[in-house]
Amino acid sequence: MILKTPALLQLAVPAVLAALCITGPAPDPVAMGTIELKGSTVKKPISTAAIPTGGTGPALVGKLVNQSGQNIDDVTIEIRRADEDDDAPVGGGATVSRPNQGGGSSGATGTSLPSGDGTTANVDFTGQNGVGSVKHGEDLQFEVDLTSVDGNDVEFYITPSTKSGSVHADLLAMAALSLSADSLTSTLEAPAHAHVSMRIRNVDRNGNSMDALSGELLTSESGISLSSVNLYHAHGPFTPADTSIQVNGNQFTITGFKELVPGVSYDLLLGLTDPPQESYSIKVTGTF
Repeated sequence: MILKTPALLQLAVPAVLAALCITGPAPDPVAMGTIELKGSTVKKPISTAAIPTGGTGPALVGKLVNQSGQNIDDVTIEIRRADEDDDAPVGGGATVSRPNQGGGSSGATGTSLPSGDGTTANVDFTGQNGVGSVKHGEDLQFEVDLTSVDGNDVEFYITPSTKSGSVHADLLAMAALSLSADSLTSTLEAPAHAHVSMRIRNVDRNGNSMDALSGELLTSESGISLSSVNLYHAHGPFTPADTSIQVNGNQFTITGFKELVPGVSYDLLLGLTDPPQESYSIKVTGTF
């Protein structure tokens, strides 16, 4: 006796298999690994062929480690196209959390990545339900969801920031200065705020003290200039140092502070007229 499969059942089997395929597990996100935040912007290229999109799960995952020597109070994450067009047609969100807090992640905070022009998401650690200020050596987990990509490879930018009162300031890499290496130029490729902070540290091995500091804002944006210059004790938080400050256009000179002996640091805080839209640099030079 030969049993025949009913026609309706024969039609139903492929449909069931297709449904199972559609509802399969979400694709693996791109593992960004450990990103050390030492100040200034970190940039990583990503092939869009590897990026899962459409809200099925996180597109990018990784770990952030604060290696800046200062507290980090927020980060700005930006997704750009890798070609000449700075705009990436993506949308989604960014989330940061502290790992292993009471058996799981806690204190997550996130913000949206808009579609079309502008793909920047700022994640404030100090806002409501935030993870709180992140000290040197502490680490965080992050996830970025992307709604869509247009086939062009993209670049991932992340810029850390610190906080002075209510003012958020982008963090530049520390300037370790000495008599033999008395100058440093540090660049922010993806600035987010109208203030920038840089730690100035005397690392001279021959015991020479630094008694003056000069600097300059280097920018191609005509509407951006220095609006304020301040020097703070590194162990503040943000306690002003006794100084005499002279500003001439985008250049400044600071004198009058207690000599900076080897192994000691000050924090430089610069105010800009507006949040920059393009990369810029700060050059500092110590007098020993």
